[in-house]
Amino acid sequence: MQRKIIRFLILIVIVSIVLTIGSQEGIPPFIQGARAQSDGKLPEGEDFSTRRLGDAWDMAEYTDISQYINQSGQANLLENISVAGGVFSARVTALKQATFHLLFPGYLNALLIGKVGRFYPIDVNTYKCLYVAAKVDSGPPQNGSPDQMVVYWFADEYLNLGTWGQTLPGIVLYPEATNGIPTPRWKLYNLRLDQARVPAGFTRWENAPGGKWRGLRIDATLQQTSFQIDWVRLTDCNAVNLTIQRNSTTPVSVSIQPDGTNREILVIANTTDNPIIMDTQGLQPGKYIYLLKSGNQVVARGNIEINQAPIATFNRPSFTSGVDYATQSGNPWDMGDAADVVSAQCMNTSMTNGLFAMDTLSVESQPASCVGGVVADPVIFLNSPQSADTTQFRYLTIRLNTAGPWQNVPHGMINRWVWYMQDDSGQAGTRCVLVSYGIPYDVGWQIYTVDLHDPIDGIPQQAVGDQCPNDIHWLATAPALRFRFDPNENIIGQTLHQELDWIRLTKMDEVTRGTPFPIRISLNMPWSEITSIGLYYTDDLVNPYQHLIEQILEIGSLSLQRIEKSYLPVILLHPAEVAPSPNEMSFMWDTNPVLPGEYHVCLKVSDDKNTATYCSAAPVRVK
Repeated sequence: MQRKIIRFLILIVIVSIVLTIGSQEGIPPFIQGARAQSDGKLPEGEDFSTRRLGDAWDMAEYTDISQYINQSGQANLLENISVAGGVFSARVTALKQATFHLLFPGYLNALLIGKVGRFYPIDVNTYKCLYVAAKVDSGPPQNGSPDQMVVYWFADEYLNLGTWGQTLPGIVLYPEATNGIPTPRWKLYNLRLDQARVPAGFTRWENAPGGKWRGLRIDATLQQTSFQIDWVRLTDCNAVNLTIQRNSTTPVSVSIQPDGTNREILVIANTTDNPIIMDTQGLQPGKYIYLLKSGNQVVARGNIEINQAPIATFNRPSFTSGVDYATQSGNPWDMGDAADVVSAQCMNTSMTNGLFAMDTLSVESQPASCVGGVVADPVIFLNSPQSADTTQFRYLTIRLNTAGPWQNVPHGMINRWVWYMQDDSGQAGTRCVLVSYGIPYDVGWQIYTVDLHDPIDGIPQQAVGDQCPNDIHWLATAPALRFRFDPNENIIGQTLHQELDWIRLTKMDEVTRGTPFPIRISLNMPWSEITSIGLYYTDDLVNPYQHLIEQILEIGSLSLQRIEKSYLPVILLHPAEVAPSPNEMSFMWDTNPVLPGEYHVCLKVSDDKNTATYCSAAPVRVK
């Protein structure tokens, strides 16, 4: 089973909107016609982070750049790090390595979970045009070289110890300054990665092993200075053109100003073209003012909007929508009452408003009984009133908040899942304690899922007991008799504060053939803005349109211009323990024609500008 969401975008390859500039009194003759008479709305270009991660690199959240920042706390590369107002900013230290990862492959010797390259690799045959909206406070050339932005790519979690490549030289940030002191300003930088210069001995973008890269890093500058990033997009290179007609060929520049900001981002410098063709695939969705300038004088302006393509999230089937062990046992692990936790050791704890707060001293301040080897060893014994069939319970999902300036996995920002089984002696009361590999986590609120049926992730790192079986896997440990959660292994040198919201241990969704199955999907926009939908099921994520889901009843509540198939919206069918999401719609899937098996559900969805396809992260079993 591939634990990932497959997303595809179907887009007209070249879209063009023509804006005609009319005459305006008081403008010098060579720039007459300085006002656009019509404005345009264009489709969003296909972007990797939006389509595959469901989370654009728009610098709206710290998680856009937080993984492995400052080498996971092991090097002081960046300071004054901030993500605010849709802008990531930082200052580079004397080490002059302005590194941040947009896609991190994952950590060695730990479970590869979350939005990492293992599950969301970059297809180099699709995504190869990189756009970065940035302002770098560069100084004059150093050691004979102007300041540059360098891009790196990696095949796996071995980073530069494995297969990797880089651009060298990188993107020269201010070529117009030549050997002088540049004037820092916002620019939209772009680089065709499959045409970039790569040093001998490094792997070119298009030569990725298996056609996939699993890590993407940017060094914003080579100097000890400050920088700001508004967005990064990795697109399929299909143009989305805005055509601006004018009545002269006098050199002008074209800048854009995002709505609600004073940032003027240079897109085209010193062009004499008439008309001006501006490819907008590198712009993130939103409204902009575009400015044509001759020197510092604005000679034309207009408004454009980049459409936000539909983004779908499957709430059922999902990792958390199946039967939950603790809920089935009578009391979910929602930290709603003291009975959720049997005992907690080696940390100070409290439970308030559905949160289990934990403060763990660093290992050097712990008593000997709270040290496991060389790390702190806090534990939480969860209420486990009955055994669990590990062949059925599959997905472990945790919602956890961790305080700190950045991720620090090497110093203990990992948790572990621990389960108990009868050992091979068969004697009453004798147990084998199975401890998972480390589950790395980031700072802030995060939700992580481990697929315990995965051939790798279900293998414990350690088995404690006199007669534990060899080569054990979660699937072979039924029944599991008790559960424990170890929230950290703190060796940071200071107290680590965390808050646990909930833990779910769930089965895969399943339905008996012939019984309707409720599919629950949320969109990033009202369903009333959708013009067409199509629902499918597949046992091969490479082919999301394998089987069309058959019609049940026509929709009466949706005003859609065109519906490939019609479905019955479900009302009040959400399990009580799972709250419905905003802009959620449910559809009843008629499973009568479906052969028994495990299937992902896929949605093809269109608005008036874009079409995209999304598939559920988790399958549903039809039996």
